[in-house]
Amino acid sequence: MHSLIAAILIFAACALAGNSAAKSIIGRADALDAVKTDMAAIKLQLKYSAAPAPQMLSELRELQHKQLWDAVAANIAVKSGDELWEAVVGEGVTGRLKQLSPEQLEPLRAFVCGMGTSDIATQEKHMELCILRAEQQASANRKGSAERAKVARSLGMLAGIAGAILFV
Repeated sequence: MHSLIAAILIFAACALAGNSAAKSIIGRADALDAVKTDMAAIKLQLKYSAAPAPQMLSELRELQHKQLWDAVAANIAVKSGDELWEAVVGEGVTGRLKQLSPEQLEPLRAFVCGMGTSDIATQEKHMELCILRAEQQASANRKGSAERAKVARSLGMLAGIAGAILFV
């Protein structure tokens, strides 16, 4: 009886581990979509706002990665380019964004590094390019994430079944 209960617990633990891995994979795709949405909102705000970047970023309430953009707002007046990005990575890249690879964060890095470096029309074009690159990155990640999540769930179940069989 105890071995049957242990086998069920092993199966459940492995299935939960597989489901957790799948959720993490899907969370990365969602994080990329959220970054793209935030960048589009900032671009629109830049177009219709006369406020300086730190004030504009602080006033935007609907941003999904608010801590990231607060870090940008706090550092943009004193740093620029890669120095700004390093400060933002240290302060604002948390949660789901930490799971992303440097390649996946590249459109965001370019977006942040390009803020406040030229006139508004040029910034808008640069931001639009970064948003398109983020969309491509999200699309590529989304294509593979469903299959990878399914594989992670299946492997968790398979490991659970194998563990249960070995235990019984």
